[in-house]
Amino acid sequence: MKKTGLFLIMCFGLLANVPAVNLLDFVPDNADLILGLRVTDSLNLPLVKEMRLNDKEFAGKYTSFEKELEKNGLSVKDMPPLAVVFGRQDRAYWGIVMDATIPEARFVELLKTKIKGGYNIDYTVEKVSGQTVYCLENKPVKVGETLIDSGMIGQRDMKKLGVFYLKPDVAMITDFQETSRVLDEIKKGNCRQFIDNSGINQQALAWIVYHPSMALPKPAEASNNGMPEQAASPQPFNSMGMALNFNGSEQKDIMLDAIIDCKNQNSAAMMAMQAQGMVMLGLSSAFKDNPALAADVGNALKVQADGSKVKANLQLPEKLHKQVKDYLISHGPDSQATGDGEFDAVPASKPAPLNKAVPAAKPAVTAGKADSAQ
Repeated sequence: MKKTGLFLIMCFGLLANVPAVNLLDFVPDNADLILGLRVTDSLNLPLVKEMRLNDKEFAGKYTSFEKELEKNGLSVKDMPPLAVVFGRQDRAYWGIVMDATIPEARFVELLKTKIKGGYNIDYTVEKVSGQTVYCLENKPVKVGETLIDSGMIGQRDMKKLGVFYLKPDVAMITDFQETSRVLDEIKKGNCRQFIDNSGINQQALAWIVYHPSMALPKPAEASNNGMPEQAASPQPFNSMGMALNFNGSEQKDIMLDAIIDCKNQNSAAMMAMQAQGMVMLGLSSAFKDNPALAADVGNALKVQADGSKVKANLQLPEKLHKQVKDYLISHGPDSQATGDGEFDAVPASKPAPLNKAVPAAKPAVTAGKADSAQ
């Protein structure tokens, strides 16, 4: 799977630079899950540079990544500013769309020379629904008397990638066997409207939106009575999304925004109240040995109902998120493990009594004026 991610990122580098169009125009409107990534901005974060200096394991992996790119005639500077990944929960299709800033002929040249040798692949040029598609396929590697998958593409039943230019400046990667389906879905309509309606910050370093296209199945009647399952029930929300940014003078403060687009204001008000309770319970449980840290995290979080949307915002200054990280590491599953796999007794601070309230601040919850249920 390591080669899978590297291969896809390498394709980003070959095909992408400065976004010239809205990539959401090429994401089908019935995609369930859409992920936006500002790749170069993320790689240039001060936090990433600091980790390269201070974290030997991370630095080693980063150096290996650079060397693998160099083998294919690329560098980290060739990574794209933006890529959009999309798919469906029923696994009907997936795709990655990006801006293509090199001519298609140049991509073919690199495919013949650098990519082909670097990833041990074969490629053919196919026509799918009138579209020229470059089909990349693993070449099996002989180990002893056995042929094994070279690992370029990875798991699933997928053995071939399809790479094609939708426009001179827009390219896509998908499972080759899904190419026709993806092309047909793009022609039917794109996802821009529901992404915009979700309220998610599309300028964030990373954002993700779940837009359910299928109803929730209701549980079956008692399985031993032979009765059929009930009809599927509608989803309780239109979409939910999350966006991640780093801000502050040195871009080391974490800002996380989450938005749930509910059916109406009543639903949003109720969901905001439920979220408040879940947050309180979650903080009490997660930081049970450090109530003061639970309170600090609680103060950094705001949850409110805004019309038909539930909005949550978490802002963690660098000092606070380091405290959270240190606490989670010290209380993680490996915190008591010894080198020989046995467990030693590790002294821990006395947990707060179950009947004693943890002094965590309640997230602010503001419910808009409720309207009638739809």
